[in-house]
Amino acid sequence: MRIVFHQLSSLCCIGFLLTLSPCAFSAVDQQYQRWVFRGDGHPKVSLERQSNAQGREESGGQGALFTTMMGQLIHTENILQDSFSENRVLINDVKMGSSQINQKIGLLEKDIKALKKDWLDKLLPIIGTLLGAALGGIATYFLQNLQQKHERKRMHESAIFEAKQLIVQEQALRREKLYAPLKTLLGQSKVLYDQMCSQLTVKDTDNQYEWKEDESSTSGQSFGVIENGEWVPFRLLNKLPNVYRKGLGLDYLIDEIFNTGEQISELIKSSAGHVLPEQPELAITMQKYLAHFTVMREIRDSVIAKKPPKNYAVGAYPRGLNKQVDRGFELLTASIEKWESEISAYAGEIISEMSNGKT
Repeated sequence: MRIVFHQLSSLCCIGFLLTLSPCAFSAVDQQYQRWVFRGDGHPKVSLERQSNAQGREESGGQGALFTTMMGQLIHTENILQDSFSENRVLINDVKMGSSQINQKIGLLEKDIKALKKDWLDKLLPIIGTLLGAALGGIATYFLQNLQQKHERKRMHESAIFEAKQLIVQEQALRREKLYAPLKTLLGQSKVLYDQMCSQLTVKDTDNQYEWKEDESSTSGQSFGVIENGEWVPFRLLNKLPNVYRKGLGLDYLIDEIFNTGEQISELIKSSAGHVLPEQPELAITMQKYLAHFTVMREIRDSVIAKKPPKNYAVGAYPRGLNKQVDRGFELLTASIEKWESEISAYAGEIISEMSNGKT
């Protein structure tokens, strides 16, 4: 600001002097034309003082004014020289500062690049470690999940396997405790009964006993007696006093029938709880057999005691008993075979997996 102020003051003075005299203008013009600048932009430090003297000689009476003007010009020259020097120093400082700034910027860029490279060099192992840990964790998770699914499947299959085993055991127990022995005893009683009937036809001299085809019978035939010219089914319950201990050779067969009946009665009493749930009718039929055998035993005891037997209108043998027992036995056998086949197949799969190293 100081430099600009002096420059403006000098210019104002020069302009004022120029308006006073053409001679003064000529002298100033000559002095101004001698100002030259060097290549670096600085004005020359010295002016030719001789031109000033000549100017004064030519100006004549205006020497005092010219002297004053030239003093002002010299002062302005000094100010301009100082300004140019200061500006040049400032420009050089700016250039030096700009160069230093550029140099520092370059160094900073190198440092940043080095830091980036160093940052990446340090970060890459960490990223690799984290990525490896993440991949390992994911792989472990899926492997554990797969293993858990396999274990759950195996546990489920094992539970089904154990349930099947329990079912087989329970059904085998039903067959063993009730159906198999009852089927055997009923079959034995039927054979004894048929032998008794066949023996009775041999001993029959009046031809009142005979076999007749009967599709409802398990053997396809039924034994009957002719009464009033008509064939009616033979019931030992009603005919026992006529054939037991009458010298017909039937006593040992009838006694075996009663012994078998005693065993059947005891079996029903002890194992009735093993009747299949899908056979509620069998439980009712077995109750009828117990009632039948009670009546039969009462009649036999009366015959042995030679007492007149009572006439029972009810208590006949429940003919559906044999078929119901046979059906239950077949159901149990088929079910057991089915479950045993599935259990064997499952056991085979386990053995195969163990041999292949999967479990």
